[in-house]
Amino acid sequence: MIVIIVALLGSVLWPLSVGRKGEPKYACLSNLKQVLVGQLMYASDHDDRATLASNWMNASLLYVKSEATYRCTAVEPPNFGFAFNEFMSGAKIGMEDSGEKRLVYESRNLKRNVAEYLPLFPVPGRHQGKNNVGFADGHAKPYRMDPRAMN
Repeated sequence: MIVIIVALLGSVLWPLSVGRKGEPKYACLSNLKQVLVGQLMYASDHDDRATLASNWMNASLLYVKSEATYRCTAVEPPNFGFAFNEFMSGAKIGMEDSGEKRLVYESRNLKRNVAEYLPLFPVPGRHQGKNNVGFADGHAKPYRMDPRAMN
């Protein structure tokens, strides 16, 4: 009986120890996911092509809730903190794309409409040592960046 009670309490309390959905890391990941959905919606209206890197935020703003969505929650306004992969400028994107193609991610460059050929990930990451990365197939997840791989 005691084992059942402990197991029940553990199953109820475990999600609280993992993290609360209101934490900035979850809000940032949510923002990045919304930006990705905006990119996919833009692509569906433009021959399955991503926005041009030089104007990616402006071009996809129609498909995103608000300009604040383009902001990492760990970055103070008026800065943004997200960047677009310049290699994906105008490229075909969608669900058939590999989950390895980075499209939008957190960057050390905090300006608006930032596009980079080489990602300038914050090291250490802004969210418990991790940075959020969004991929061309529409999924997003946090990654712990290895500083040795950033050279």
